[in-house]
Amino acid sequence: MKRMQHQLLLGALVCGLTYMPVPAMAQAPAATVWVNGAPPAGATQKELYGNHLMYIGHRNGNGRVEVHKAQSDILVVQSGEADFLSGGEIQEPVSTGPDELQGSSIKGGTKVHVVPGSVIHVAPGVPHQFLMPTGTQFTYLIVKVNK
Repeated sequence: MKRMQHQLLLGALVCGLTYMPVPAMAQAPAATVWVNGAPPAGATQKELYGNHLMYIGHRNGNGRVEVHKAQSDILVVQSGEADFLSGGEIQEPVSTGPDELQGSSIKGGTKVHVVPGSVIHVAPGVPHQFLMPTGTQFTYLIVKVNK
């Protein structure tokens, strides 16, 4: 394990990245199964696995623009439909926590219509937002991976 951490640190330094080790869980489960796509304790349950976090997101309307400077998002649409806007430039950014921004809109960017089964990867630092028709709902699995 130490050798892998040293290789990651060296690779990060060579690429000009900041390497911040994430504390591991005391006893991370070897496997987690969410039968029917939902955590056993309900949709609000969040599971931390060392360098990543997994939970279910649900929206009843448009989300604010988000930028995660130190995390990638991996999203899997479970139900509903939305337009996913990413890239471009965040407008009216406000810090909402360490390495986290939210904004009112995105200037530019690319819009893609997503449906159940769609898989989305958002790299750290990329503005992104879900836009939804009025009166609709949208549910998705989120995996946030620390860089």
